[in-house]
Amino acid sequence: MKILTFIVLVTICTALALVTGIFGATHLLLDENLETSETSAMVEDCTLVKHGLKALQDDLALLCQDYATWDDTYAFVQSQEKSYLTSNMVPETFSSSRLDTILIFDAEGTLIYGAGYNRSNESIVRPAPALLTHLRANNLATAHGSSREVASGLVLLPQGPMMFSAAPVLRSSGDGPAKGMLVFGRFFTEDEIARIREVTGLPVVFFPPDDPAAFAGIAEPQLPDQENTPAVIRSADRSTITGMTLFTDIAGRPALFARIDVPRDLYASHLAVVSSLIGVIIAISAGSGLLLVGIIYYSVIRRFEDISRTVAAIREDQDFSRRLPPGKTNEMTMLSASVNDLLSFLEEYTAEKNRYEEELKESREEYRQLFHSANDAIYVIHQKRFSRCNQRALQMLGCRRDEAISRSPLDFAPEFQPDGRRSAEAIEEYYAMACAGASPTFEWRDQRSDGSYADTEVTLTRFDLQSGPYLLAIARDITEKKQTEHLKAEAFARIEQNLEQFAILNDEIRNPLQVILAVAEMNACDDAEIVMQQVRCINRLVDDLDAGYIESDKVREFLRKHYEIGEKED
Repeated sequence: MKILTFIVLVTICTALALVTGIFGATHLLLDENLETSETSAMVEDCTLVKHGLKALQDDLALLCQDYATWDDTYAFVQSQEKSYLTSNMVPETFSSSRLDTILIFDAEGTLIYGAGYNRSNESIVRPAPALLTHLRANNLATAHGSSREVASGLVLLPQGPMMFSAAPVLRSSGDGPAKGMLVFGRFFTEDEIARIREVTGLPVVFFPPDDPAAFAGIAEPQLPDQENTPAVIRSADRSTITGMTLFTDIAGRPALFARIDVPRDLYASHLAVVSSLIGVIIAISAGSGLLLVGIIYYSVIRRFEDISRTVAAIREDQDFSRRLPPGKTNEMTMLSASVNDLLSFLEEYTAEKNRYEEELKESREEYRQLFHSANDAIYVIHQKRFSRCNQRALQMLGCRRDEAISRSPLDFAPEFQPDGRRSAEAIEEYYAMACAGASPTFEWRDQRSDGSYADTEVTLTRFDLQSGPYLLAIARDITEKKQTEHLKAEAFARIEQNLEQFAILNDEIRNPLQVILAVAEMNACDDAEIVMQQVRCINRLVDDLDAGYIESDKVREFLRKHYEIGEKED
């Protein structure tokens, strides 16, 4: 980005910041107070609607209590005389009191009278079964001793929401005990809503809890979290403010939503004033910005353009030995000196970097040659699996590189090692030693892919990288050494066996010679002397063999002591 463009953008951003600051200050000082006032007013309106509904419920409760605290009703609950019903429970009672349901229960909660009212044809019908279910589920159909408490609330029926009041049946004096319960019900119809609108003077609308029209026109619906806390919502275009109030039924479940929509006239006039102020600020900022840009361009930017062209040329030809000419002002001279110092540093740094890169390249090549040309097998183990290995390791395992990488050393080992331990147990022990910081050296038997075995001497060493701990395993093939030692041990055992048999043979030869010598001495004849001479000759040969056996025993002891050949286990 050019400096001139940058200055223009800075000027524009400054003007925008000024406008934003004024708008933000206006928002902080006026909008928030305005919104707080609107919210408070809407909460008061919602509270007024709640009081309007409460007034209707209180009116119904008062009517219900009047009928319940009456000697005639008290006597009917006990005697169930039909005259009480014919004189009181008539269509005129329902229509004049705006009732839709009357229920009378005895003290045990048994329904002794129940009637509904059809306003369209002014006839008495059966009560709604759902209302009976709600009352019994909430223990409102049973009288509680001398209690005078009147229960009021809402129930959501299939026909719509209904206001009800349940009062204990008492004497006209108010004395008990209560002999039953009297329940009055009144559907929450448009007539009742019109009464609330008339009393409150608010355009309130009521919706069932599952009616999607309750949130029509609201971008982000917000449910009031409880009955006493209404939700205040502003429309997406901020032209209206909406208050939502939740009314629950006797079980605490949502029964009604009350919605009030009010236009934000005060907010609209406030926006018009702020918009005019912002327009004036933008015009002043534009004129001042143009004047400032012109002054800066002719006094500063031209010199920076010269410096930029020189730096671009240095970047293109990579000649860091070039230097900038000094400027005409102290600031420009300081800038030129700083850039020249930077060029000197870059010149030295480039030479040093090239040298380090060459050394790093040589070091990597040496490592690669050492790793792949080593006569010993080299493995890099990460998370108990081979991550790298050299060519000698592949030859020792008898497999290809893709068959070895990412596999466990146990995949190339028999189930048991020559010392009788399980391979899995042994390698876990060696892993633990290496991870603890030791460098264990041990013998290990590999099983090649063709089924043959290879004995190795392995040294494990731990090293750490950013990706985690690794183990470096260097394995030397000692298969031929183990085979040679085995052959030596077998040969020495065979020699020992032959020498022992030879000693036995000497005894077996000497014993018959003694018998022959004794017989020759007992039978004196011309040939006896000849026989005795031959016996003595054979005996001398046997003595020579005994001396050779003694020398062989010394040789065995020497081999046992210095070469550990033929050494027997205790």
